[in-house]
Amino acid sequence: MIALMNAQAPAFCALTVWGRKPVTDELPHIRSASDIAWGMWNRAGASDLKNIKYLLVTQIINPTTRELVTKAYQSLNPPQSQDKIWPGIEFSMETQSGQALLGMLCAIEP
Repeated sequence: MIALMNAQAPAFCALTVWGRKPVTDELPHIRSASDIAWGMWNRAGASDLKNIKYLLVTQIINPTTRELVTKAYQSLNPPQSQDKIWPGIEFSMETQSGQALLGMLCAIEP
C-alpha cells in the first residue's frame, strides 16, 4: 500500500513558492504527487512493483480533484457521500471512476 497524506504536487508547490507555473524542464521527472509515491515505492520494493494493491490519499485539497472525488462517489449505486469512516470505499480500476481517480492523481497540475 502507498499512503499519501496532505500531499501536494511538486508543480503546485513550485507555483506557490516561485509565484509562477514552472516550465516542463524545471521539474522534468517529478511533477505530480504520484511521481513521489512511485519513487518511494520503487525505493522500498523495486524488485516487485506489481504488488501495489492500494493507494490511500487523505486530505485532498485540490478543488479539481475534490470535485472528481465527489462525482466518483455519486456514480456508485446507491450514490454515496464522502463522509465514510475507515475503510471508506474502494474503486476498481475496471470502472470509469477508479480510472478517473487514478488519472487525476497522476495528472495533478497547478
